[in-house]
Amino acid sequence: QLPRLQREGALPDTWRLLDAAPTYNPLGRLTTFVSAAEIADALRALSAAPPAATLEQPRRLEQPRRAEPDGSPLDSRAARASPSARPPPRVGAARTAPPRALVICPGRGSYNSAELGSLARMGSRPLWQPLVDEADARCAAAGLERVSSLDARARFERGVHLDAAHASALTFTLSAADFAVRAAAADWAPVGFVGNSLGWYTAAHLAGALSFGEALEIVLRTGGWQRRHTVGGQLVYPTQDEGWTPSGELRAAVDGALREANSAGYAALSIDLGGAVVLAADEPGLTSLKAALPPVARGRTRFPLSLPGHSAFHTPLMAPMADPARAAGWRVQDRPTVTL
Repeated sequence: QLPRLQREGALPDTWRLLDAAPTYNPLGRLTTFVSAAEIADALRALSAAPPAATLEQPRRLEQPRRAEPDGSPLDSRAARASPSARPPPRVGAARTAPPRALVICPGRGSYNSAELGSLARMGSRPLWQPLVDEADARCAAAGLERVSSLDARARFERGVHLDAAHASALTFTLSAADFAVRAAAADWAPVGFVGNSLGWYTAAHLAGALSFGEALEIVLRTGGWQRRHTVGGQLVYPTQDEGWTPSGELRAAVDGALREANSAGYAALSIDLGGAVVLAADEPGLTSLKAALPPVARGRTRFPLSLPGHSAFHTPLMAPMADPARAAGWRVQDRPTVTL
């Protein structure tokens, strides 16, 4: 019904329809709405519209009937046999370039119990097996459990899977493997990579600035340093209410807790996630934050939520970690193949 409704002016102009693929493909069919109001307008138009014949063939959209220049119907068999017999394409009717994608690579805290067994569910084994094999070999050489073994364990063990070195290797390797599988089947083209925290090393690899092995070496060595030298810690606290609305009260509570914690020790904003914040502090600061922040719950999760095995990342407390990293001489290429 969508092309007909658009022709009749029943849909907002900002809902731009693209030619439909033979099978349903969200990225290839239409772009997203620009506002919730337009979504509501379009839903009202759809609900008020009479049924269309296209509903009998849900895998295809109704195609406009082609005609010869003199107005007589165009024989479809002749059109297929002779490309020159087809009318020229309508301007704007086809997308000549694939949709563009920004790829966001997750940080270390992304591998939890729900991610256990990711490799078994990933499919397309030939695409990711070489990456996992290299990761397994490097982990074994560093005295760590192999990534494939960690992911295949029968149950999630916090003391094992959240260990700094193990969690780093799991997050990086499975992110790279996941992208390899998705990119091979995608009809989009990545135009940029961005990474949060440890995800920046994943982004550097995917953008072509580091090889898989080079990026993994950084991840394993920094994870090893973190394992031996934990400095302070991090905790998460929401800044929006249960309806996903920014809460001035919760934000004020965070600001007040940071002031109190800096009287007891050191504390700072580590990452602003939009709907929540990650706070980092030394041990006296962490104790103060936990006491000052009002307890809140979101589903089964209670806050403030401590992140086990984390240091005070993204704060000046991590300066001692930077010295061995600089001494290692790692360099990111000046010209990654895709924007980083």
